[in-house]
Amino acid sequence: PLVVLAAAGLGPAAPPPAKKPRLDAGPMRLVPSELKKLEEALQLAAASGDWGAAGTILTRLAAAPVDYRTLASTTLGKTVAKLKKASDDAVATAAKAIVRQWKDLVKDRTAGGGSSSS
Repeated sequence: PLVVLAAAGLGPAAPPPAKKPRLDAGPMRLVPSELKKLEEALQLAAASGDWGAAGTILTRLAAAPVDYRTLASTTLGKTVAKLKKASDDAVATAAKAIVRQWKDLVKDRTAGGGSSSS
């Protein structure tokens, strides 16, 4: 698990600078570059079957406030949705919960009239 996280610059092998959030950090908004790193690490963890690392990343994503604009401008939703079919039950359950959370966010946004262009 640490190899995958370290490869993405997210694990203990190379501690992140103080300004960047750790995977176990509390809820804080992630900037696009951080989301991209998490997505890449998640893809790598899933491809290698490293479910521990995938679960850690999903936990971080579930705790981070992700807004509609971020979901609309990235492929993060698709990456997480693919993990709903993971062979690891904990990862699949976490992915399903995140997708449900993000779908609710999108529904709220579009139901609230937020679908107009800005």
